[in-house]
Amino acid sequence: MRVRVVVILALALLVAGCNAPADPGSPTRLTPAPLPETGPVEVAPGVTEAGVADPTALQDAHINRLANEGFTLRRVRTERYGNGTLRAQTTLVARFPGDGRYYVARTFAGPAHNRIGTAERVLQYGDANGTVRLVRAPNGTVLSRSVRRAPSGAVPRTGLLAAPFAGRTVTLVARGAAFGPPTPLDSRSAYRLRADAVADRAAVRSLLSPTLMDSLGNLTATLVVTEQGLIARLTIAYTVERDGEIIRVSRKVRYINVGTTTLDRPRWAVNATRQATGVRSTTVPS
Repeated sequence: MRVRVVVILALALLVAGCNAPADPGSPTRLTPAPLPETGPVEVAPGVTEAGVADPTALQDAHINRLANEGFTLRRVRTERYGNGTLRAQTTLVARFPGDGRYYVARTFAGPAHNRIGTAERVLQYGDANGTVRLVRAPNGTVLSRSVRRAPSGAVPRTGLLAAPFAGRTVTLVARGAAFGPPTPLDSRSAYRLRADAVADRAAVRSLLSPTLMDSLGNLTATLVVTEQGLIARLTIAYTVERDGEIIRVSRKVRYINVGTTTLDRPRWAVNATRQATGVRSTTVPS
């Protein structure tokens, strides 16, 4: 009987304890778990909402986008005096259809080129048969034609365009200029980034020339980057001093018709090949 009383008493104490109010001084409280830290959202390879985060990743994505596709490249370097007068301009247009063939046209203009006797236009076409090169004077006269066979069957490289992907330029501009947050472009899935200051002088020195750094000023840069990482447009401008004068320099690179560029053998290349092999040729077109 005594055992039964003890059990009943124990149960009564247990129930009373469960219904007792909690001690307000009790240290047991629920602590919310910390939220994971998140950085700026990536909008393109190597580019976040804050700007260029990884120049190497951006360069790799740009090259991978072009490596197995046809594309057209347009590159213009312009130098102007302080009053706006043209000093020198070099324009390069290159078409790569994606099968190894290429067409490159490089044009020179301006008094700085004229003084040193630069040819007005140089054309080169290459395919598995070899390369054909044509050089014209400013008055349109053909200065030279050259045909080089490709005994291995591989398309020879062109000295007119050593780096068609411009990977090194992309990396150095992305690293050297202080780009701000990207701005979405309404017309396509791409972003524009602008810079108006130097972020890494060593990168800018490698991009330009150590001899220009002392007089370098007013550097600005613009990138148009697609969501896949293609640098569709790159522009860099700056001032330097040459021969005691301030020169404004702009360098523009643009990639268009990615995946849709086609190429036919130019008529002037056909004619130059015929002349080199002793076959009657028609007049080389302008």
